Amino acid sequence: MSSPAISVVMPVYNAERYLHEAIESILNQTFTNYELIIINDGSSDSSEEIILSYKDQRIKYLKNRRNLRLPQTLNKAIKLAEGRYIARMDADDISLPERLKEQYSFMEKNKEIGVCGTWAKTIGAKGANWKYYVEDSKIKACLLFNSSFLHSSVVIRAEIIKKHFYKDIYLFAQDYGLWVEISKITKFHNIPYYLLKYRLHQSQTNTQEQLRVANEIRKMMLANIGCNLDDKEFNIFERIARGVQTNIGEAESIFNKILSSNLKSQYLEQRALETIIGDSFWSVLNNDKEYSLQKLSIFAKSQFSKYISLPPIYFLKFLTKCLINYHKG
Repeated sequence: MSSPAISVVMPVYNAERYLHEAIESILNQTFTNYELIIINDGSSDSSEEIILSYKDQRIKYLKNRRNLRLPQTLNKAIKLAEGRYIARMDADDISLPERLKEQYSFMEKNKEIGVCGTWAKTIGAKGANWKYYVEDSKIKACLLFNSSFLHSSVVIRAEIIKKHFYKDIYLFAQDYGLWVEISKITKFHNIPYYLLKYRLHQSQTNTQEQLRVANEIRKMMLANIGCNLDDKEFNIFERIARGVQTNIGEAESIFNKILSSNLKSQYLEQRALETIIGDSFWSVLNNDKEYSLQKLSIFAKSQFSKYISLPPIYFLKFLTKCLINYHKG
């Protein structure tokens, strides 16, 4: 048999509750030239029984004798993959039927793209539509603050991931670390369609270790653009990145320093970075829930307001809230 075009990699750890849905969402894809590599990472529930109940020849099943955790489990599957592309899939998410078809078609037509993600709708704890930046320059600029892909939505060229792999040093943020590393050698894209249902759980939280690793990656990106922040400044920057309420004046000072540093280094495309900074300024402004004419004045006077990429309806809502609160006062 010829090699599959795509190798779908699905790590499984105690995922019995949603595993049927995840597997069937791949088996029901309109694109059929793929293999599904499922690795059971030491589950103690009925995950193995569920996996073995499927007889589809496209499924390759492996079991770790002990829990190796995500980076090593993913790398193990990637080494076994025969496809030209590696597609990520989590054991509690749902890929919509056209997902692989859309991503395969895009990657075949755009050889310069090394990683292709999608937009997603969240399910579970609460429902929301998650949109990600589409263009390469904005995706890379966004990496300054956070990961700019939904990990379980991506398709990666095998020739790239098999040279770099996931790193244990980025455990809990292994995807974020990988994107920063390979951003220097390839281009990125997010397809602006909702092709994945991403499951949120009430218990999902950012642990201190996750925050520590993410902050190390953020420092790496800041170093790449030549921006040196002292401890106090980085604390402000980290709060902005996490969406925690931050003093607007302090945030503007950090934004200016970042833009100035990148203007010298030209590490990121400056206009793309301005867009990311503008949207971050908008988030800082709105994280403070006290809408007032003073806030409206800050927005109108700030140089960052002209960089915001949001639709006009957002500005109209913001203006309305400020005026309503003014009349209430």
